[in-house]
Amino acid sequence: MVSPLFEHVAHKDYLDSFFVIGLNFWAISSMLFEHQIAFAIALIKREAKGFTKDDVKKWENKRIKDLQENEHSLKHFHYFEHPNTYNQWGYFEQLSKYTNSPSWIPNVFIKIAMHFFGEWKTQHVNIEKLITKF
Repeated sequence: MVSPLFEHVAHKDYLDSFFVIGLNFWAISSMLFEHQIAFAIALIKREAKGFTKDDVKKWENKRIKDLQENEHSLKHFHYFEHPNTYNQWGYFEQLSKYTNSPSWIPNVFIKIAMHFFGEWKTQHVNIEKLITKF
């Protein structure tokens, strides 16, 4: 767990200058990077809105509590694989609200991505067979 961060991106004591981009697991990387970088830029410009200093201070403990209440390990702190506690789509939407940007992810894309992740987690693939196909 990388700590102490706000929204998996900004160090809580250096909100406008210390960022970690792309930390989360089980996310569509390009969307993750785009949303997190937009959030970091908004923080640098002091244009991010929708949260207080108290929210920043309590964010990490709230995430830990959510994991514990759902009987998930803290090793999943930066994961999006537990939809009942956290998911990438809600996270992207939250970052968009902070940056006052529209949430642009089409529902069909979400369905395709969720199907892919579901299949990937349930189907064992022999990487050697996969590589020889290409």
